[in-house]
Amino acid sequence: MAATPLMQQYYEIKKQNPGCILFFRMGDFFELFEEDAVIASKILGLTLTSRNNGAAGETPLCGFPHHAADRYVPKMVAAGYRIAICEQVEDPKLAKGIVKRDVVEIISAGTAMDETNLNAKEANYLCAYMPAESGDESVFAFADVTTGYLAVSRSSVQAFECEFCRRMPKEVVVAEGCEIPSGVMDIIRSENILITEIPAFLFGAEHGRDVLFSHFKVESLVGLGLDGRDSETAVTGALLQYLMDQKKSELSHFTGLEILNLDDYMTLDPSTLRNLELVRPLNADDYSSTLCSVLDFTVTAMGGRVLKDWV
Repeated sequence: MAATPLMQQYYEIKKQNPGCILFFRMGDFFELFEEDAVIASKILGLTLTSRNNGAAGETPLCGFPHHAADRYVPKMVAAGYRIAICEQVEDPKLAKGIVKRDVVEIISAGTAMDETNLNAKEANYLCAYMPAESGDESVFAFADVTTGYLAVSRSSVQAFECEFCRRMPKEVVVAEGCEIPSGVMDIIRSENILITEIPAFLFGAEHGRDVLFSHFKVESLVGLGLDGRDSETAVTGALLQYLMDQKKSELSHFTGLEILNLDDYMTLDPSTLRNLELVRPLNADDYSSTLCSVLDFTVTAMGGRVLKDWV
């Protein structure tokens, strides 16, 4: 038996957003189907049911009121999943046939913006990485979508590992098939950091220039400090493109770019950072033991973030 028009619409949207758990808006509820329903029911504690949607057999189903999304999305993100929010984009009363629906936002660990998903005094970094042409250097960029912070660097592999540990991003974006340095992979595994692979052409220098020209509305990369820096241009463009695709917006609050010259400074390796308990405790439940917690008398979230960055 053929799928109903509603399920045909669902399958089409699901196909356009691979790797995502689809929160599919139906009236006052978000519905999840098939494997998404099975996964979400276990993580969110929802009742798993089924119904006949015109396809062969019964379709697993679970759902929740749309106003409860603020409570459920953080749980799915914390479990390591990427969430596609599919809303009704036309008034059901005016719809002819099936109500039009579209994904209005994709939420993952590194692109979450809602305060219910975040620690207010902690930056929510997203990292993009690619190896340098020589193979003995790393090229990487960091972004915080909540503040519009954007920075890029080309440095030694060791410096990248130290900076990665210091910032501890929630998500890493790489080209398909890219190998991440072993020291960084150890951190990713131990901290359960999300790795997202995107098509390799998005890490091309030409594509990066197009993205940066369009976003910053410039005709030259000189003002951004990227003139003649193809690798840094490529990784920054890939990171911005990924964010724009996820947030479905132009990210107008990203207004500048910082060039990090990490090899000009003394850095602390991951083991030293961990054992000194500067910002992260050895005991995950005892944040009061860190140097940052002892010094933190800040009264605003941004003040807390600046202090942590200084430490």
